[in-house]
Parts: sequence; structure tokens; C-alpha cells
Amino acid sequence: MNDKLMENLSTDPTLESSSKFFKKRTKSIESECKICGCSARYSYFGVLSCISCKMFFKRNAELGQESFKCDFDEQCQININNRHICTSCRLAKCFKCGMKMENFRLS
Repeated sequence: MNDKLMENLSTDPTLESSSKFFKKRTKSIESECKICGCSARYSYFGVLSCISCKMFFKRNAELGQESFKCDFDEQCQININNRHICTSCRLAKCFKCGMKMENFRLS
């Protein structure tokens, strides 16, 4: 009886298509954050970014660029090693790369 059941399950086209759907849906991108270069798997606020940059943007975007001042003439290079040094340049890079406040989820 188990053999017959397994045969029916393995030939059922609806099960096959649903399993393909879940595989495609859960597939993540393996690349690097557009803001700092750290490894990133998902797009947040419209940009492929790491969790750290996602949370940074979420905390600071509403304050706006004018709330922060760069001590280095707005020329900071943002990468994984120095992303915490200049809030102003990091936020500017988030906006430049395409992160949008409109993509915030209302809770």
C-alpha cells in the first residue's frame, strides 16, 4: 500500500508545481551589499543590502541627511570596515544607491 501511495504522490502534477513554487520563492540572492560591500542576500527598501545597512537606514532615514554632518568634507568611502565612522556619508550612499523611505512597512 505504501508503494502505491508513493507512486501517486510522485506523479501528482499539482505537488510538483507547488514544490517548484516554494523553491523559487525562498531562493535568495547571494551577493554583496550596495552600501558597504558586506555579504547580502535580500533587497531592503529597494536595494540589495546587508542587515546592518537595512537597520541603519531604518533608524536614520526619517531624520534626513541634514541631521548629520560629515567631518571629512563629504568624501568618505563607505565599506565594511569603516561604515560606522560617518553617519552622514553612509546615509547619503543609502539614498544614492536607491533606498527609499516609501518602502517602509507601516506597522
